[in-house]
Amino acid sequence: MHHANIILSNEDCRDFIFDILVKNLNFNPNANPDFLLVESQPFGINDARNLERWAIGKPLIGETKVSLIVTKSITHEAQNALLKVLEEPPFSTTIIILANSNFFLPTILSRCKVIELGIGFSLTNKENQEYFKTLEK
Repeated sequence: MHHANIILSNEDCRDFIFDILVKNLNFNPNANPDFLLVESQPFGINDARNLERWAIGKPLIGETKVSLIVTKSITHEAQNALLKVLEEPPFSTTIIILANSNFFLPTILSRCKVIELGIGFSLTNKENQEYFKTLEK
């Protein structure tokens, strides 16, 4: 998995992302101190600073740290603050941003792997599940 990922989806695919983390990274996000879930509307500068502080620490129980940001918007200030952590990611830290539209600055997009799951995407559709899994390898 890329160190910085943006998943654009019209559906909340959080459970599917958790499944991918468990199966592909052998990372269980449940009750894991190396997992950070941030749900913020909008994701602001303080959220970005907190994420950066969390990301620079070493994993506590495993070899990997994962942060999942679920938001409908990120302020320009927060995106600028995220640039450093996306540009020089701490070792073994993965950041996943789940959003329903592309409101990202070009500088953010250039540092992330962007996966667009369009209107026809369905978590119950096996073909879409297999396509999503191939993107994560």
